[in-house]
Amino acid sequence: MKLTELLKDWEIEKKVFTLTVDNASANDTMQDGLDVLSGTLGNIRDSIKYVKGSQSRIDLFQNCMETVGIQVEAGLVLDISTCWNSTFLMLSRPIQLKDVLRNLAEVDKNYKNFPSDVE
Repeated sequence: MKLTELLKDWEIEKKVFTLTVDNASANDTMQDGLDVLSGTLGNIRDSIKYVKGSQSRIDLFQNCMETVGIQVEAGLVLDISTCWNSTFLMLSRPIQLKDVLRNLAEVDKNYKNFPSDVE
């Protein structure tokens, strides 16, 4: 039965202003699925933490973007581990910026977490 039908059955459809639903079970399911990628996720998280760890690394990352010829307004974003959709956003950026991260690995010998081609 749909929620709107239930509201009508209970004769409260005109009394309800908003509804808040729990997305926890969907989040748990997605997190379980992402556990398969834990090594890859760890590398990407560590890469983002590394770049964002200091202003000089942020500047170096920007220089790598210019070198590679990629202009993206939104930079790297770290996820919130309990929120799978933030993990999706976190993963979408390094995919776009893979060549930039590769260039960073070439120019910064301290950067050790570049995801492999398989990842």
